[in-house]
Parts: sequence; C-alpha cells; structure tokens
Amino acid sequence: MAGPFQQQFNGYVAYKKQSAKDTPASGSGASILPLTGGAGKLTKSVFGSQQVRRDGMRVRGRHGVQATAGQYPGELQMSNYDEIIQAVMRASSWSAGSAITQATSGMSSATISVSGNTVTASGGSFITAGGKMFDTHVWTAGLAAADLNKPLQVVGMTATSITYAQPLTTVAGPVATWSFSPKGHSLINPQAPVEAYYTIEEYNVDIDQSVVFYNCKWTGFDLGLQPDNMVTITPKWTGDGNVLPEATGASPYFTTPSLPLASATPLAAIDCGLYVSDVGLVTDLTALTLGVDLNATAPKVAASKVSPDVFCGQMGIDGSMTKLLDSLTQFQDFLNETQLFLHLLASVPGSSPTDFMSFALPNFTFGGHDPSEFKIEGGPRTQTLAFPNSVVGLDARGGAYDLTMLKVQRST
Repeated sequence: MAGPFQQQFNGYVAYKKQSAKDTPASGSGASILPLTGGAGKLTKSVFGSQQVRRDGMRVRGRHGVQATAGQYPGELQMSNYDEIIQAVMRASSWSAGSAITQATSGMSSATISVSGNTVTASGGSFITAGGKMFDTHVWTAGLAAADLNKPLQVVGMTATSITYAQPLTTVAGPVATWSFSPKGHSLINPQAPVEAYYTIEEYNVDIDQSVVFYNCKWTGFDLGLQPDNMVTITPKWTGDGNVLPEATGASPYFTTPSLPLASATPLAAIDCGLYVSDVGLVTDLTALTLGVDLNATAPKVAASKVSPDVFCGQMGIDGSMTKLLDSLTQFQDFLNETQLFLHLLASVPGSSPTDFMSFALPNFTFGGHDPSEFKIEGGPRTQTLAFPNSVVGLDARGGAYDLTMLKVQRST
C-alpha cells in the first residue's frame, strides 16, 4: 500500500500580509492560525461541449475560471486574532488608549464620587478629555479597591458622568486623585478604509506538501456564544483564484512561521458579560451570534483563469440572541423599532489587571421576535431576537459616540 498518508491533525494554516497584489508573501514573518477545523478551497466551474456527434459519443468539456475561498473555525483568544480582526475592519492600526485623570485637559481638577454604577465628576468634561461611549475602562485609582484593575463597560456618558454596566461600590467623595483609561487598543470603522492582500499556506506535514493561496483578503468573521463553551470565532477569506504550484519537498512554503501565543487562554462564555440597552446586563442568555461580512466578490472575466481582483462591498453586520422569556420588552422593542445597542465583554479569569476583549454594536434594531413553542415538558420558554444586516447601521450621534458600526477593544 502506498504512503505515507496525511493525518487530519498534523498540519497547520499560516498567513502573512503581502506587500502588494500579485506579490505573494514568502520567507519568515508568517503567523500560524489557531483553529478547530475548516479549510481553504480551490473551485472551478465545468462546462460541457454542445457538439452533436453522429456516433452518439460526447466531446470532453472544459474547466472554467478558478475561485478560492476559505474559513477556519476557532476559539477566540487574546492576541491571536488581532491582525485578522483589523483586516476585516479595514483599519490601518489599532488605536492606543490614553489615561484620563483629574489633570487631563478638560477635567479642570474635578473631583469624583461613585454611586450605583455611575461615576460623577464635580466639573469639567469626560467627553472633552477623550471619553467615548462603548469603551471598556480600567480604573487604577479613585474607585473602591474591589473595583480597580478590572474591565468596566461604558454604557452611558455625559460631560460629568460615566455609567457602567457593572455595579460599583459607593464612594462618597470628593476624591481628588483618580485615574482610568480605555485600556489597551481599540478599532472602529475608519473614515478611509484600507484593504490588504494575504498569502495563506495550508501545510500537510506528513506528505510534506502545501497548498498556497495568494491575493486573498480577510472578508469577515463570525462570533458565537453558548453556555458551557468557548467563545467561537470563524475568520473567512476570499481570493482571486490564484494558487502557487506545488513542488514535492519545497514545503513548508513559509520559513518558521510563528506559533499562536501559547499563553493565550481561550475566552469562555462563562466569563462573558452582555449588556443590551433595553434590559441592562443579560443574565439569562442562552445563545448569541454576531457576523461581520464585507460582502466580497471575485468576478469572472473572459480570457483569464482567475478573477481580476477581490472586490469588497459595504460592511454588513448581523446576528441574533436567544434568552429566556421573562417579559415582552423585546417584543415591544421589535414592534416599536426601538434603537438599541449591545456591548459584549469577554474576560480572562485570574489575570490581574484583568485581560479582556470587548465588542460593541452601537446602533441596531430587532428585525424579528421568535418565541419558542408551548410544550408539555418542563423548562422555560425562550425568545430569539434577530438583527439582520439591514437594521444594523453606523452611529452618527457624534460627541461621545464614535462614527462606526462596530467597536472592538482588547486589553493588550
């Protein structure tokens, strides 16, 4: 029997940004993608000959234009998906957060106090100082000790107040020395989107052969959240059909690609907090999906085996959440076309200060309300609330609100 044969697990997917279209990336500097499955694929249409033969036999048909695309389900981790999320957001870089204190321009030495889940300043303007809605803040001074160095989701902001999703310990004040920051780095949709091409290698270790796709763009990702599971992420790419020819023994294509960060703990649903503006912190969530799609296409043209390019469209975001049916608030929101926002926080347990990733959708309405059926079995009724991409838009309120459809933040 011939062999060796390629085993299912003994391989990897590596990717590297190209310097330009039609210039495949090579050498060192590639990164291995953590994944739980998936594959890239080369497809072609086939078409038959319509020639009519007296002998009743058929003329062999031909292949059409090549198409390439792929997706790789995985588990969301700190650091290991930063470049892909940035590429899908079409941003040139992640923006670093800056600390805000009583000495920051715009705060005018204001003192603070804390009550409920709100921090109130005696004067100045958090917004002028650089505060933004849907950031995730980490305080290092000014709050009660139990509230320091942990992520707090911003769900309300005025010039002199910040409201968080999480309850805080009361601090009567006035507190004269305080400090917080939108920790780490964040992404919003840029006013001037940039797109990048990538080379993607799927290396089969046992047979020492690779499939190498190039002129690929990361064109979307899906997030998923369910009880007793990791937070899942599925990056997706579209190529123009170009594949490098394979020569046995020439693999792997990339030189010593970097392994995923081994210390990156997969983020789990149990360590997540979801805030939706009509209910507050959602404590009865059973499922959440969020999909980001650049609606890419690689059109076919005559006299070419590949597409001339990968063309991305306007970003579309859709999703749904399923929760226990505890009231008809969401039904009323759907009926009234109520403008909503959601803010998802995924934390790393045991880290200090706590590491996290957060995703905020600032402007959407429910596009459907689907209650579960009545049944004879025990258990609660649920309601599934969909928000298709047609009812998810940019946030144009200005002031403390970024002009964006999606805001992503990471603590590192």
